[in-house]
Order: sequence, then structure tokens, then C-alpha cells
Amino acid sequence: MSSPGRTLLLFTSSYPFGVGEEFIETEIEFLSQHFHEVHIFPLLKTGAKRSLPANVSVKDFRLYAPYSRVKLFLRKGRTLLTWYNRQRNARHGSAYSAGRWKKFNFLMHRFSDADEAGKLLSAYQPEQTVVYSYWFNIWTMVLAFSKGLGYHTHRVLTRGHGGDIDEQRKKAGFFLFRSIEMEFVDRVVPVSAYGRQLLRTYYPEFAKKIGMSRLGVENKGENPFAHSETFRIVTCSFAYALKRLHLVAEVLSHLEIKTEWVHFGEGEQLSRLKQLAAALPKNISVQFAGHVPNSAVIDFYRKNQVDLFMNVSELEGIPVSIMEAISFGIPVTGCKIGGVPEIVVEETGFLLEKDFDPAVVAGKIRNYHQLDFETKLNFREGVKKFWVNNFNAKKNYGEFIRTELTGTIQS
Repeated sequence: MSSPGRTLLLFTSSYPFGVGEEFIETEIEFLSQHFHEVHIFPLLKTGAKRSLPANVSVKDFRLYAPYSRVKLFLRKGRTLLTWYNRQRNARHGSAYSAGRWKKFNFLMHRFSDADEAGKLLSAYQPEQTVVYSYWFNIWTMVLAFSKGLGYHTHRVLTRGHGGDIDEQRKKAGFFLFRSIEMEFVDRVVPVSAYGRQLLRTYYPEFAKKIGMSRLGVENKGENPFAHSETFRIVTCSFAYALKRLHLVAEVLSHLEIKTEWVHFGEGEQLSRLKQLAAALPKNISVQFAGHVPNSAVIDFYRKNQVDLFMNVSELEGIPVSIMEAISFGIPVTGCKIGGVPEIVVEETGFLLEKDFDPAVVAGKIRNYHQLDFETKLNFREGVKKFWVNNFNAKKNYGEFIRTELTGTIQS
């Protein structure tokens, strides 16, 4: 139950608007139960607004508000130059020299945003309020900068997922002003051990403020399992190039068993996928379900036997789509990238090399398909047990709220 006076300020990319960040829909239920009020500040407000618990509301905070550069420099010019030069002298200093004015201008914008954030936070008591950025993105920068500039004393916490913490994914090879963010944010909580290790390697001087708390999904049921002539494979993701869904088609081209591939999701690569699917052997059928609400995917898992969930992306944190699959006892595949090896293990499926041979993967599927019914049933029970112990929303979010969010504020 919530405690009187406890307030959470949650900063998101677009949630509860549009179709992204579906995984917050689970977490918000737990957050609403443990805080008296939850105020959400989305960066973007496009698309339909999703339903929210009664004590959760959406608030306005305008980034990129007009400001006077001259007045800002007169007030904060010394700090601006100090922070700018600190980044130049950081470990990526040589790469930082290009586009110096653009970077300085970016920093000025964030100083202005930090000023506005200070005005916003002045309405909340620091002792009873937690400031929580769901992504290690521009929100984290503005909130940390605001604290570093002395505008507030609230506790600022940010999660970290994949692309928002992995410098290898950045074209420039680094995040602008990340070392300054790390100095003034109070807690960074990646969703994987992989992310935690990355940040501690990048910023060893801040290792003590870097934790780890996995996401989770709720128990929505069991996937039906019986003798079937058709081996059903499911994928669920945006059809973007980095998801490499064309490799699923290549794997299927090597299978002789009767197989059905069901894909949930749309994107720029969908037309190419449909062309590849049309060229597959007659023993392979493909269903493109398009973009559907997450509840529709869950309902599909309740009603239709799924023999294998596949993820072959080249970049991932720990995919919530895999969490959902194992929560139903569905075996999974994934590649040795990011935090995927923390969920695709011997107990849940088989881990693939990043640059795998589709024919080899087809062989693994064929071998699994040939196992007797009892062996496969026992394996699926083990998949479900792994979810219970590692990616159960009630367990993970309860611990996250207790140890990271509410443990340091007054009751």
C-alpha cells in the first residue's frame, strides 16, 4: 500500500502516449501501489493516451523552452565553460574536438532545461519525492544537471537499458557529458548485469552508485502444449534492420518439418520479409499479424501452442518479449549480445552466436522437435521455473521499489 505523502516523478520517452514502452504498463501498476501519487512527464505526447491507475497523472514539463543565451551565459558562463572543458579533457577528448560550437550550444540548451527543471521540482518536498528517469537519456541529463547546478536536492535515479548506456552503439563512440551526468545523478540502475558491468568499466570512479534491477512480467497463464504436426515459431518485434528478421526466414528455408512462423510487429523491413516468406518451401507457412496491442500477443500465447520464440537481433538489452515468452513456458532463442545470455540459458532454450549459420540453427530446431513429448514438457516446465526465479514482475519490481526507490525517503 502507498504511504501518505510519497510522490514519484516518472520521466518517460512517450508513455502513456502512443504504442511504445509497453513494458512500463506492468511496472506502473506496482509503482502506483507504493506511492501516494505518481506524476508522469513524457518527452513526447503523440498518439492515444493509455489508461492509468487512479493515482497516476500526466504532467507538463516543456523542454527546449525559449531562453536568452546572453542572460544564461552571464549567470552560468563560468560553469558552462568548466563543464564543457571537462568533457573535452575526458577519455574521449580527441573525438570531442569536432563540432565544438555545436556541442557547446547543446550544453547551453541543457542548462536552460535544467533551470526549468529546478522550477518544476521546487514544488515537491525532497524528503518525500523520488525523481525517476526510465531511460538514461536527455531527461537524466537535465535532471542531473539541475541538481549539479544547485537548483534542487531531490534524489535522482535513472534506469539504463541497452542503447542508452552502451557507448559502442553510438556513432561518435561516446555520450555527450555522460561523466558529468554520472557525477550528479544519485543512482544508475541498469536492467542487466551486462549493463552494470559496462557502466562500471566506463566509469569506475562511480561504481558505487551503479546497481542492477531486472525488469519483469506478470504471470498471465500457461501456453497450451500437446502433440502437434506443426511446429510453431513466433517472433515479436519491430521489423527494423537491426532485428535481422530475414535470418529467421533463412533458418526456416533449411527446415523440412511442417512449420508455421507467426510474426507480430511492423516496420520498414516488413515488405522484404513478405517477399522472403513467399519464397519459402511449401512446408513453411507464415502469418504476419502486424502491430497489435501487447494484450493481443498475450492472448495468442494463452490460446495457441508456441513451440519456440525466436529473437535474432544484433543489439539488445534483455528483451521483454523474451520475458513474456518464458513466463508462458515457451522455449526461446537469442544471440550472444547485450544481456540476452542472462535470459537465454540452458534452462530456457539455446543461445546463438551473433553471426550464426542459419543451417546450424535449423539443425538445433530439428533436434529439439524430435525429442519425445515428455522431455519437451519437462523442459517447458523448467522454462517457466526460470521465469519465476528471475523475471517475475512481482518479485523484481517489489525489490526495485523497496531497495532503490522508497528505501531512502521518509514515510
